[in-house]
Amino acid sequence: MKKRLLTLFIILFSAFFYINSSSAVSDVEVVNTIRLAETDIPEGYRYGIIPDFAAGLLKSNPWMLDPAAKKKLAHRIYPGAEYTRISSLHMTILATDTNPYGDDIVCYIFMFNDEKSAKDEIIKLNEYCGYNSDRSIVLEKNNIAVFLLVDSTKDYPHIRTISESMRNKLDSI
Repeated sequence: MKKRLLTLFIILFSAFFYINSSSAVSDVEVVNTIRLAETDIPEGYRYGIIPDFAAGLLKSNPWMLDPAAKKKLAHRIYPGAEYTRISSLHMTILATDTNPYGDDIVCYIFMFNDEKSAKDEIIKLNEYCGYNSDRSIVLEKNNIAVFLLVDSTKDYPHIRTISESMRNKLDSI
């Protein structure tokens, strides 16, 4: 009896890790499908340069945040964010050519653990976007949310154009 129980436990444990590792691959594939492409970057903008003071947390740009960065930054992206509900978080920072260390346009791609987590977190994200409707856009599909944010309202037309492209990419998956 103990051998059967141990064998069952090992099989379930292995299946759990296999499922988690395979979903990580799919997260990367989905993010690569919908993330900002070079053609989505508005004229006069470029990938921002990570300043030295933030280089310890933000390893590169664009970047799929590691668990430590996800934990530290999630609640700073939108109020009430629960990093434990986010399976993957991708970030792209765009800055003007004249100020490459800026963060004029930021695009976050959230992959939530499941549909319930996504529903709960997207409510918070949409509420935050509602308070900043002249500076942000949220796109959603299943357990994916794309959050586009600008520092200045003058850049809002850029994220509106970017969001159209990203909506087409979301619809294709």
